[in-house]
Amino acid sequence: MSNGHTALRVLAPEPAPVAADKPAPEIDIRLGEAVALGAFFISTAADGYRQTGVLAASDQAASADRIAAVALLQLDHEFGDEDFRKSARESGRQVLRQYVTSGCPPQRADAVIDLWIDELLGIVGRLVREERIIRAAWVN
Repeated sequence: MSNGHTALRVLAPEPAPVAADKPAPEIDIRLGEAVALGAFFISTAADGYRQTGVLAASDQAASADRIAAVALLQLDHEFGDEDFRKSARESGRQVLRQYVTSGCPPQRADAVIDLWIDELLGIVGRLVREERIIRAAWVN
């Protein structure tokens, strides 16, 4: 298996339904959807690159938009980067689990989902670090 996208055959996530007995806070819903979409588009771009050897402009633009959405949520997060990453990982995993369409075992599905979420959060972390440097330079 070269990547998780083809192993899971995920569908593009739509807004996740919220359980009636335990509603999730609005930020968790937004964060979960943003992380799920970001991870999905990164996996789609990687799969396209693996198949063709070229990163399609449409995949690159879609991935960049989704990465930026997660980065903005992290920049606005008030409880620190570790808390953000933990919440992002949990919320994104919860949303992506709803869209796994293959019959692979749950542990394997979670491992692949975590792979793409970790890839997304790594990119977002580097982007946020650079943005904070730029913002600090503007203040000084």
